[in-house]
Amino acid sequence: MEKQKVRIPLSRKMAIMVLAFALALSTVLIAMSYFHYRDEMFDELMQLLGKVRNPYLQQLIQKYFSEESFVRAFKYHSAAKTVHHS
Repeated sequence: MEKQKVRIPLSRKMAIMVLAFALALSTVLIAMSYFHYRDEMFDELMQLLGKVRNPYLQQLIQKYFSEESFVRAFKYHSAAKTVHHS
């Protein structure tokens, strides 16, 4: 026996509103998870960068990521929040 699909009639305007709400909610959830996990993601990046074996590249990495102002800019730059998802 085949199940019948139940269709709920929605006006075009209501369907657009539901989709817009779903998109807004997903955007908020992504932003919340990003802010929640930002430090964890940065720590994971630092662990990966610590595995670079080339001494010249390691020196370059250390030069940038040892500066607090660079790290703060890296973590909070707008590209880290918006441009990546464009």
